[in-house]
Amino acid sequence: MYDSLNPSVVLIPQGIKIIRAYSSDVAYGQIRVLVAWNRLIFPNGAMIDLKGMSGTDGIGQAGLHDQTDNHYARIFGSAILMSLLGVGAQLSQPQTGNALTTPSASQQAAGAL
Repeated sequence: MYDSLNPSVVLIPQGIKIIRAYSSDVAYGQIRVLVAWNRLIFPNGAMIDLKGMSGTDGIGQAGLHDQTDNHYARIFGSAILMSLLGVGAQLSQPQTGNALTTPSASQQAAGAL
């Protein structure tokens, strides 16, 4: 990693080990993971204690951002499946009443969603 003011100055050399902690408590819709940097261990064995320095991006936003799997299929898939089961149970019941008051199968499916 190079200095942003003087790009010829190496701040963190290649081969360094970074000890970090991260928050696995991710809320629904959260797109950033919070990270705290604890220690840098240089290839020669020297260490720098960072004391839980917050990981931020170039504009100062806390956490790291990357592609996120929000598990929409798991969240909404079970709701749709339960709606379809409800429609199936409703359609299995005998129709009572006349043609003016009985909803069609597509109307029942739309009402369940």
